[in-house]
Amino acid sequence: MPENLKRIYIPNDNMEADLIKDVLEQNEIYCFIQGYEHRSMLGMLGSYVDLGIMVPENQAEEASEIVSDFLKTIQVLPPEFEDEEEKEAYVPPKKLRPKSKRVVVFLSFVVPGTGSCYAGSSDLGSWIIVAYFVCLAFLGLSMSSNIPSAFFSIMIVLMVSLIPLDIIIALKNLNSEFKEKDQ
Repeated sequence: MPENLKRIYIPNDNMEADLIKDVLEQNEIYCFIQGYEHRSMLGMLGSYVDLGIMVPENQAEEASEIVSDFLKTIQVLPPEFEDEEEKEAYVPPKKLRPKSKRVVVFLSFVVPGTGSCYAGSSDLGSWIIVAYFVCLAFLGLSMSSNIPSAFFSIMIVLMVSLIPLDIIIALKNLNSEFKEKDQ
């Protein structure tokens, strides 16, 4: 393996990384996929590891051109239109990177509110985090003292209800942020 490698591209998934590696190797350019093995070792959490297409520094420019040419050839073609106005008005659909949605859900389950903060809604996310830790504190107090079990149940329900609230706010924020970039 060459010593000085440079990242030229960040693929979305393993399949895209494999395709790019094959294209580069067909052009006799050494290619290493950074993070590939980590993804398989981590199983379900592996998709949170970013991949990187690494090539020798002295071949980075040539490899970048090959990768960009390859990516242009595999793009989805736009639909055919009957008149010129429809063609000009057409905006190709764009999707959120799947990683963004998965990270939001993962963070929301770890600590409710962090998903919203990740998605850019830090004000609401902060309030959800505060509410979660207040519930956690009251839960701890109710377990150590003679507070009725109904209070304990209410705290559990409130804490669990913060998770979907956080996910909904975060995903709504991600979608609105994505729509703003399109306009």
